[in-house]
Amino acid sequence: MGQMDVLVLETSLRFLLTRLRRVGGSWEIVSDSVEWVGEADTSDAESVTELTAVDPSFLLAVGRGGQEVVEHASGVFRLRVSDHTVFALAFTTGLRDGRHSRRFVALAGQPRETLAGIYRDICAAGAKRRMTIWGAAGVPRRLRVQEVPEEDVLLAPELKSDLLAWLDRFWTLRDLAAAHHLPARRGLLLVGLPGTGKTTLLRHLLTRYQHADVHVFIPTSPASAGREPAFETMISIAQGAGRDVIVILEDIDRLAESGAITAAGLLNHLDGLLTIDVPALWIATSNDPTTLDRSLLERPGRFDRTVVLSLPEEAQRAAMLRKYSRLTLDETLLVRAIALSEGLTGAHLREACTSATLRALDLGSQYGCVLLTELERVRRERDQAREMHRLLQQQQRAGFASQP
Repeated sequence: MGQMDVLVLETSLRFLLTRLRRVGGSWEIVSDSVEWVGEADTSDAESVTELTAVDPSFLLAVGRGGQEVVEHASGVFRLRVSDHTVFALAFTTGLRDGRHSRRFVALAGQPRETLAGIYRDICAAGAKRRMTIWGAAGVPRRLRVQEVPEEDVLLAPELKSDLLAWLDRFWTLRDLAAAHHLPARRGLLLVGLPGTGKTTLLRHLLTRYQHADVHVFIPTSPASAGREPAFETMISIAQGAGRDVIVILEDIDRLAESGAITAAGLLNHLDGLLTIDVPALWIATSNDPTTLDRSLLERPGRFDRTVVLSLPEEAQRAAMLRKYSRLTLDETLLVRAIALSEGLTGAHLREACTSATLRALDLGSQYGCVLLTELERVRRERDQAREMHRLLQQQQRAGFASQP
């Protein structure tokens, strides 16, 4: 084979080929291959874990002071994935006494960086993507990311395409940006009423940028006395991982009152004074930006973009009603539903469609007529909630004003 870039991975060939299928790749055994069996010179080898590059032999085993030998090696497999062709050789090693057998796969046929990227993509296929959820006083939790495809993000088309292009450029051009000494961070503030699509957009971004670690901070109860601040712990872990990271601050308008971090401390992080030394995307959400410091809203470099997610326009409501309707919706009734849903959020429309579907199935009624009834109910309940909120605010102001 001669001198070439080789990537030796401590994994099994079965795992590699199974995941290869999931990314649309294919494989075949090279018919004229031979089995390579023999002792491995391990005296100067590095430890092989995950993606250790070893040069230059296909059969370079690892560690244990030269006492490890190759016990068996398969033939050569040709793998095709994307536009690349890669050659793979599986082999097992063990100590001379026959104990501690380990399995490896050696990849070749492309530059080492390309081999590493191909392997990361293959490993990611079908893997359970998880994010770390932090709170002001609680123990962090690991939760699975609910994947959302781009077509499920029902925002205004121009806003959606512009925002996704802006974010894509940050990740795809990060090496070029570093060469030009541009900041390795971006900040995005999402503002909108509950139900206008902030969570759906966030889930799509986590689906879209699967290479990055994800940390989500949700303000909860005030931080417990004597406990290491969860926010600072989150930043330390994100920085120590040495990988690209997405940090999501849910309800940033409630962050200070949770006791997780002071307003000054948050500004320092966003300004980069206490920076994460890896490419980082900061995303914050807010239902009520009126309580935020104006410097957060008006100064790029903290949040480079502030995106307002407004109530859905007519075209968006039409798309949502079609998407959320699981039963046939007559076009005439759809037109009426679009008009009746003006002023409602996407969450309102989803609830109306879900309830209408269940009710129509239960009663055997026409779905479109039931949907109109459900939309009226949702509007009525929304108006009642608004009135209750208004009355509570009046009572709070009256109580404060009546104090001596």
